[in-house]
Amino acid sequence: MNQMDADNEKIFLRFRNINILVFAAAFFLMIAAMLTAFSGIINKVTCNDAARYTKSSADILSAHISQNLDIVSEAAHSDAIINWLLDEEDMEKKTLAFQTMLALVKDIQSHDFYIGVDKSLNQYIVDWDYSKEYMFSLDTLNENDPADELYFECVKSDKEYLLSIDIPLDQKRRQILLCYKITYKGVPIGVIFAGLDLSQIISEIFSLYDSENMRGIIINESGNIYMDSLALSQNDRLAGSSLLNINEALADNGVNAAIKPFLYNDDYYSDDIELSEVIKLVDSRYQYISIIPVKNTNWASIIIFNTLTLFNLSLFLPVFLLALFLLIVFAATINT
Repeated sequence: MNQMDADNEKIFLRFRNINILVFAAAFFLMIAAMLTAFSGIINKVTCNDAARYTKSSADILSAHISQNLDIVSEAAHSDAIINWLLDEEDMEKKTLAFQTMLALVKDIQSHDFYIGVDKSLNQYIVDWDYSKEYMFSLDTLNENDPADELYFECVKSDKEYLLSIDIPLDQKRRQILLCYKITYKGVPIGVIFAGLDLSQIISEIFSLYDSENMRGIIINESGNIYMDSLALSQNDRLAGSSLLNINEALADNGVNAAIKPFLYNDDYYSDDIELSEVIKLVDSRYQYISIIPVKNTNWASIIIFNTLTLFNLSLFLPVFLLALFLLIVFAATINT
């Protein structure tokens, strides 16, 4: 090989290497641009999905509560029940009132349905196995008894009804306790209680949320956690003798700061709010939080989540492999 051929070979090799480097640089720049674009798209899509899931959870919970609320409201405004509470010892009025409540109990998703009388503080239970013996008071309400606290709170409240989470003494599963005030000429004369089974509601709300990267929570206006998707089983979601506050349960500065404006804020819990609010978190192990009030309650549906971890990046693997294959083919072609 003469000098000219050697020089030509060097030029060729240099040209080939430069072409490979240029193509490789273009390839990696393209990948970086794609990742940046995909990241933005993924963030937007995931935030939209999370907002939709948050609203869906709120709507499911609200629908169950509203359905049962309508039935309990019908009972609270029933002439038969009001007339009996005004004349508690009248057996004919009592029988008619119990028959009215029994007819309603059959339509409600409740395992516990009972009524408290304000004048006597007697408490009656309405059971599926209706009989005369259930028409007598099973207990007496006591203002100093923590178990009866909700009754007196409901009587004194300006609201028609109150909602809480309750754990019956004979059960280990939480239920939504709906307390509806009965009034006559504006004066409270009793309260109807209905305990709503959470099993079906929990399954519907949290079927998509069992992930460390997408945690669904239902809280009340004080921040107490009523439902949490992080639990490993349905029983865990419903069990527990005490309620944790979200500030303590998460111990996450970013989440706590984001939800602070929504706590103890009566103006926020409005039925007029139709869209979830998505907030980017700072100083948090999560990236975003989505929150919306649950209609007919002072509760809120929350999702805290990370975006990229929710989106399957393996969907883009064929594109990356194709680009890498083209780079290898190009390098092999110009090397021949």
